[in-house]
Amino acid sequence: MKNCHVVRKKTKLTEQGVIISGTFRYWFSENKHISADKTYLLTYKLGVNRLLLLTGIKEEEANN
Repeated sequence: MKNCHVVRKKTKLTEQGVIISGTFRYWFSENKHISADKTYLLTYKLGVNRLLLLTGIKEEEANN
C-alpha cells in the first residue's frame, strides 16, 4: 500500500492547464519514506454546471 502527501510550493495557471510544483512525500507499507520535488501539468475540461473534470496529468521539467 502506498500513500502520498504534497507540500505545494508553486501553482501557475497556463493556457494548457495548471502547473503544480511541490514536494511529494510517499509512504509505503514497509514504512519506507521517500520525498521528491516534482512538477506536474494538470489538464482539465469544463463539464456540466461548470464542474472542472481532470483529463490528464503529465510530469514536467522541474524548471517550469
